[in-house]
Amino acid sequence: MKKKYFYDDGICLIYSNNNTLVNNNASYNEWSGIWLWHSFNNSIANNIANSNSTRWGIGVEHSFNNKIYLNNFINNTNNVYSYSSTIIWNSTEKIIYIYNSSQYTNYLGNYWGDYTGSDADGDGIGDASYDLPGTGDYHPLMELFENYPEAEAPPCEPAIEVNKTVFDPVNGTWVEKIHDAEISQTYRFRCEVHNNGTCCNLTNIAVIDTLSDSLEYGFLTRTPCGLIVHSIRFGKRSTPSLMR
Repeated sequence: MKKKYFYDDGICLIYSNNNTLVNNNASYNEWSGIWLWHSFNNSIANNIANSNSTRWGIGVEHSFNNKIYLNNFINNTNNVYSYSSTIIWNSTEKIIYIYNSSQYTNYLGNYWGDYTGSDADGDGIGDASYDLPGTGDYHPLMELFENYPEAEAPPCEPAIEVNKTVFDPVNGTWVEKIHDAEISQTYRFRCEVHNNGTCCNLTNIAVIDTLSDSLEYGFLTRTPCGLIVHSIRFGKRSTPSLMR
């Protein structure tokens, strides 16, 4: 059904783009609680659409790339009307939140008063999606969005672990050490760096390894990140350190 008038809606976005619509109560309206018409790239969160009796909790027509999450849709004649539109019905990034005194990290959708799904793991998100025209809310809330306060992100704590191994040519495997190495024999070493902390995207990490007097470099490659060692052999040390 095409709408010709918009003054009976609670909130209207008409040819309106790149807006953030938050913390509104769009309830008890004759038509829609929230209406989008030819509107793009809007974010709609933390709103209440309750008891909009004639039409919809939210109606969307000819509108694209709108994000709608963490809203309450309750007691509307129909919760959603969508025509020729694309909508994302949950957060596009994971949110750290508190639910029933426990902390979780997940995508969050909306609360739907007529949702009948279950929550087996108790994280406050329904196990089954809430069906919507042409799509769905894949992370529907089990309770009103007010019961999902956002938690602070844990502090960034880097924990760099370096593992160095040597290739055993006899067994053909990478090992921690070779017990019977021969003088002037060349061996390949491998250095692996792991970030086991809570920081992501760590860059410019330097690993320095000093050779003992009985080792010397065999073949090196110089890169923008430093020196890459391809092999080390037993003999007189020629370079004081290795940086990778």
